[in-house]
Amino acid sequence: MLKVDAFRSHIGKRVIFGIRPEDVHDIDYQPAGITPAIVEANVDVVEQMGNEMILYLEEQGKAFLARTDPRTRAHVGQRLTVAFDTANVHLFDADTQQSLLYDYKVSQLTRRSAPRPSHSPAIDKSRSSPMSGF
Repeated sequence: MLKVDAFRSHIGKRVIFGIRPEDVHDIDYQPAGITPAIVEANVDVVEQMGNEMILYLEEQGKAFLARTDPRTRAHVGQRLTVAFDTANVHLFDADTQQSLLYDYKVSQLTRRSAPRPSHSPAIDKSRSSPMSGF
């Protein structure tokens, strides 16, 4: 199963979009190699943290955070263009709130894991533990 196959059953259905703050970048300081989705948003709050800047952004009534490069020149009240790293977006079923990638991830883990024994190993009850009375 390809990652995109996990989304096919939800074409035309309501989903919840999620993205972590570290995957939202100022367009001027986006990392090399990402596949960006460009979004403009209002800057509501700017927190200068030294090694990064936390931006509280809002677009069409939806609030989200960005952890950006400290050189970002964002200021409150500004419209800022940001880049979402599309490789790290998360989609959830709007009704069940289950990740659309859950089955995909399980299938990937199952493929990579080694075969497991079909039964549990026998427990040697002849050995006692100092904690056996508890």
